[in-house]
Amino acid sequence: MEPLGDSARRYVSDDVVTEGDFVDEPEAVECFRNAITKTGCFTIYHEVECWYFGNSPFSSPDTGRIDFLLTPTQKLISAGWDAGIVGVEVKKSGHKAGPLLTQMTDYRNAVYRIKNGILVVPSIVCCFPPLSQVKGPLQSVMANNALGCARVKNHDTSFLVDSTNVFACDVSGNVTVKPLKSGVKNGSR
Repeated sequence: MEPLGDSARRYVSDDVVTEGDFVDEPEAVECFRNAITKTGCFTIYHEVECWYFGNSPFSSPDTGRIDFLLTPTQKLISAGWDAGIVGVEVKKSGHKAGPLLTQMTDYRNAVYRIKNGILVVPSIVCCFPPLSQVKGPLQSVMANNALGCARVKNHDTSFLVDSTNVFACDVSGNVTVKPLKSGVKNGSR
């Protein structure tokens, strides 16, 4: 069994970063937007403001803005999707995991206003590009908070939460969904 100090050092290590070859965030945003649009599975909202509700009362600021909120279309619901709304935060390649995961956790504990004044809360928040080396304590913390990784590879698009592709759409438009089993418990596990 690995000592706790070693696990903690690996968790905050600079080795865990976003994958890929995206030189900057706009390039990654464009790649993700194109891929998710091609699936036809989500209505896409870009740069949506939010109000944090789950943070410390001493936190500031109390508002933020996520890169994407995705609401399921009838195509996805018909495929069996029942995991609600997905938030996606986009970074350039090589971005460190620690600050990104903190930001994703804040976004998971926030309420967003989309069209017609509708207020929503995401069930899942993913990062794009995906993080490298999601395993051990890091995987456990991400699973507990319903944080995942969005992948675009060979024209296939997927959302991975706790080692499960909860959403996948291949190049032919075939959609596979699996139930979200993580991030739904409170207290001791």
